Amino acid sequence: MDAFRTKGASQGQEHGDRKVQKNEVGKDTHSEEDKEVKNVLLLVATLIATVSFAAGFTMPGGYQSEKGPNQGFAVLIRNAAFKAFVVTNTIAMIMSSGTVLTYLFMAILPLKRKKLHNLQFQIDSTFIALIAMVIAFITGTYAVLGSSSRLAIAVCVLGCYLFILMIRVLQDDA
Repeated sequence: MDAFRTKGASQGQEHGDRKVQKNEVGKDTHSEEDKEVKNVLLLVATLIATVSFAAGFTMPGGYQSEKGPNQGFAVLIRNAAFKAFVVTNTIAMIMSSGTVLTYLFMAILPLKRKKLHNLQFQIDSTFIALIAMVIAFITGTYAVLGSSSRLAIAVCVLGCYLFILMIRVLQDDA
């Protein structure tokens, strides 16, 4: 994930894998580029958390509506693709929420701010959340379309295109 590390300021002291500039009174100030990266990461992580949260309650296949011991449970609960959806959707929710919480802590706990300024956690967790969200979409769609195997396979192939594209981008960056 080194390819996702952002470039630091052109001058200043090393701070983790980032360069930090000093202002007139000697306090660390982060470049405008850092602020822009943080804002984008926060926006993406918030959107992923929102989508993952909604997907967790609007289960693919719906819920059992018939009265009985299984009423209210997911229809596809025994389906392997559905289980993969639940796990990856949960990973997306947890990782994106972790990123959002880090920014919240930076805002309300100024004494801990220095420890939280390293962007690598936010970059990594947002990256993992994004991958998990795509996998959750693919597996959830596959679980619902199980009876239409050609369409389900087409969704999986198209969904995996993102990973092929990312590998190419990372190879070009190396």
